[in-house]
Amino acid sequence: MEKRGLAILSQTLTLEVLGPYGALLVYEGASAIDQAGYIQSMTTILIEANINIIYSSTFTSDLILCPQSQLQEAYDHIISGFDDVGHLRLGNSHVKEAYTGLAPKVEDGTGILQGPAVVSPVANGLRIVSVKRSTMESLMHAICRVLFFDNAPTDFISVTMTDDEVSLVGFKSALSTLPADIIEENSRSWSALQLTAGFGSSMVWSASDCLARANISIYYLSSSHDDYILIPEGNRVDALHCFENLGCNVSISP
Repeated sequence: MEKRGLAILSQTLTLEVLGPYGALLVYEGASAIDQAGYIQSMTTILIEANINIIYSSTFTSDLILCPQSQLQEAYDHIISGFDDVGHLRLGNSHVKEAYTGLAPKVEDGTGILQGPAVVSPVANGLRIVSVKRSTMESLMHAICRVLFFDNAPTDFISVTMTDDEVSLVGFKSALSTLPADIIEENSRSWSALQLTAGFGSSMVWSASDCLARANISIYYLSSSHDDYILIPEGNRVDALHCFENLGCNVSISP
């Protein structure tokens, strides 16, 4: 049985401009990567509570950053979204007011930008793998090769570390240098889309909601400026159509 649960991380993270943020770590197991609607349901709970978040997926969990002053409130809201056996209640979004890339609101101090979001494909053929953090010492050489030597300057690579795992996203040619006997790998091939501006504080929910309605599973990575969303490679065209229907400016290449 997969481990599930929710933890408040003790560290206080200071993000440039945004101020002190706290972190929630939601354990749902590796199968959640392939489950459409999981991130949408999670973020619906928080957007309804007017809690601004930064979101990053890992192989077995999700890392949610929110203002330190709202950390306990966010924890309580997410807990209310789980059933008695620890499964997140999934379903269609019931956010009271829609946020779209076509006409985002402009609100003082929220960082919400005026104008449509830009969605651009940046990579295809990506893999998602995980290694236990306890094996990091023996894997440092291999991981350094992945990060600094086995990738071209334009290659897509992401590393997210939690208390017990390290999740890596990259091209199979680069990740193949990691020992196969100690990594766990998602079986799908993934495409990455870059989301730039427009959504503001509702970016995670807007993206995850429109794709959940199309039954497309996602892996989400926030950064300080843009967000990146991984979708199964076979769903790439459908995902771009979803964003077009949302009112975004969509680039067709690569």
